Amino acid sequence: MTERRSIGTFALVSLISLVLGCGSDQQPGDRSTLGPLGPTVAGAGAVLPTLPGAVAPKTMTQTSQPTMTPMGPGVVMSPGFDMASSEQAFSTTVYPILREHCARCHSLPPEGRAQMPMHAHADIATSHMFVLPKVNLRQPEASKLWQRQALEGHNCWSDCKQNGEQMLAAIRVWSEMVRGSLPVSTLPVAEGEVTEQQVLQWIAADKAKIAPADAPYIQYASLHQLHNRKATFDDMNTARAGISKILNSTTRWAPDIVNPKVIDPYSLVYRFDVRDYWGYSINGAKNPMAGITAWNRIKQGNFNADDQVRTANSFGNKDTPANSVAKMTPTFPNIAGFYPEYTEATQLGYTLSRPDVYADVMQLGTNSATLERQLGVVSKGVDSWKFMTIDDAITINKRMLLRSTTPSGFFWKGVDPFSQAPFIFYDRPIPEMDAFSLVKTTPVFDSEGRYAENHAITEDASGNLVGGPQAQASEMIFSMPNGLQGYFVGGAANQIRVDAFPFIVIDPRRGGALPANFPFRLGPGSELRLLGPASCMACHVDGMNGVNQDMRPYVDDNPGKFDAATVERVKQLYPTTEEVRKQVDEDRQIYTEAMNKIRDEMVVGISDKTLYVEPIMFLFESAQLIFNYQPTASN
Repeated sequence: MTERRSIGTFALVSLISLVLGCGSDQQPGDRSTLGPLGPTVAGAGAVLPTLPGAVAPKTMTQTSQPTMTPMGPGVVMSPGFDMASSEQAFSTTVYPILREHCARCHSLPPEGRAQMPMHAHADIATSHMFVLPKVNLRQPEASKLWQRQALEGHNCWSDCKQNGEQMLAAIRVWSEMVRGSLPVSTLPVAEGEVTEQQVLQWIAADKAKIAPADAPYIQYASLHQLHNRKATFDDMNTARAGISKILNSTTRWAPDIVNPKVIDPYSLVYRFDVRDYWGYSINGAKNPMAGITAWNRIKQGNFNADDQVRTANSFGNKDTPANSVAKMTPTFPNIAGFYPEYTEATQLGYTLSRPDVYADVMQLGTNSATLERQLGVVSKGVDSWKFMTIDDAITINKRMLLRSTTPSGFFWKGVDPFSQAPFIFYDRPIPEMDAFSLVKTTPVFDSEGRYAENHAITEDASGNLVGGPQAQASEMIFSMPNGLQGYFVGGAANQIRVDAFPFIVIDPRRGGALPANFPFRLGPGSELRLLGPASCMACHVDGMNGVNQDMRPYVDDNPGKFDAATVERVKQLYPTTEEVRKQVDEDRQIYTEAMNKIRDEMVVGISDKTLYVEPIMFLFESAQLIFNYQPTASN
């Protein structure tokens, strides 16, 4: 089936920021000229892109007692890895660069802002431990640390490409100094290319062992095309973890992480049971036929909801082909890898991370209020939530974040007003919510609570904002029963959206950082779409990203602005930065434990279980190369 990748334009009030916290520490900088898929991996004949992101394993090895430990999991190397020598090499290569250019944020006060990760910490042992999960010493080009400049334009101190090359050169020197003690793979590797005939033989042999009653639910995913492209063993392990992560990241009601099972001697072909991921009902009860239904939907690919007929009262876009940029650009079927007996594994990652497939398989519904009820968010109005205001946001304005507890863990929501009107919550810090769980940016609503966009911006005698158009959008992240995260992108009325324009959103993989001192993205890159699950997954590689609390300092810095009752209410609703960070750390641990179950089984043949590259993004960007997808607004 040919994919109908139509992603239409939409009104300013429904432009949205896609990810909670992604790029919150972005600094404007020159954008490198690298393409959207990144550079080619050098060495060993590899031809796959290096991709950003790293998720580290669960235990900590250290050479000295640091002043603090990394947020989240640590690093596991082989027993022969010389941590002391690595730290010494780090001290003369990468560490001086980090101290000079990163300490103002990623170190402790007074020199820094204690912003995670603390890779520029004054204590070198602490810095070393934070850096190890971000640097692949076996394959330096697959290191997040240098990609932050070269690919993502983060905190460039001069030219991003040059800064990235400087960092990469230092990592390479570090790598050579410790190469003798780095862990290596012991996994058998198939000689030469693996043919499709061989894959089919492995599948046929495995099918012969499957009980007839189970056969309708069994599917296979193959990595042989990646192998044939001479991917490194790190790349292959990233892809193996990606198969499990994308399957488990799209299961709304499954109670546990279930890893697919390898069926061949080289860990190239994996069997999975659709019941393990999608064979559940809303209450968690087993529903095998739901697995079949979901798989049939997945095979249809990403036909965008904008193509569907809308009623006058329905939520969402009513875009037509005439005003949809994506429909004017070349595209390819997004199910090219779904062969009769198996699916190509990178294509599985690509398809399941497409917006419409994800929304349907995850049964996200039409609006946030429905989703929140299903997840068990307690309905007590504003008292159901803890609030944060974020000045260093990823959109053109400040933002508000909300968090509530659910039976599975947490539910986070972002509220992103974007207009030339002032940020309303610093004039009216006590939020109001409507029946649809929408936080009112007051100027959008009239005195009766009706939605209105036509008010002129007005101020009172003291210069405080009274009225004016205050467009907003929302995005949600929630923990699922298996511990991984689900994502929901909402428009101006908390209705579901599958995409967003990036011209007001900092997503480095979709156009880079915003120009310095300019709130909009114009020209090249402004037509690209941020895609609900894919962009969210690519950013939240370690789960929830860290944030600060800016409301409490604002109130403290403006004594007398609010009466005593308002100040007390602010203290009830807005936790301190320290409390916020503790909560984020606890939420990250839920995600980390789920990822540990994936890494422990899917990263094979080596003691280092670190995922230096975000595995789902590795799959879908690799699929774009393997199947030669042409650049479009959504590719």
